[in-house]
Amino acid sequence: MRKHRVVLDIGIEGAEKWEAVFRNIDNLRTDLGPSNVEVEGVIHGKAWPLLVKPEKGGAVEFHPKVEAAIRSGVKLVLCENTMKRNKLEKADVLPYAATVSSAMGELVKKQTDGWAYLKLGV
Repeated sequence: MRKHRVVLDIGIEGAEKWEAVFRNIDNLRTDLGPSNVEVEGVIHGKAWPLLVKPEKGGAVEFHPKVEAAIRSGVKLVLCENTMKRNKLEKADVLPYAATVSSAMGELVKKQTDGWAYLKLGV
């Protein structure tokens, strides 16, 4: 069976919308089966606090959800262009998250490689 691959465009702000992001991730993994789906969330714009340490303005109340998602196999990456605009360094990013040079570039690469694209929180 072919593994589903889904890239999530996450650039929104607000606790209610972020709750929905993690609910959607859980739903994807439940509906498709955790071993049958590869999920990458590309964090940019106003969603940057999801992956940043508390002392730099991170959304500490969401860090347990972020860590649980990553530990379950979901990849969450933060846009370095967003980091620059917000005066953040790689050391400010949660240790279990990763970065990519450009959110838009990462989204295009994934779609070119056949990943399904979902924009969350619109």
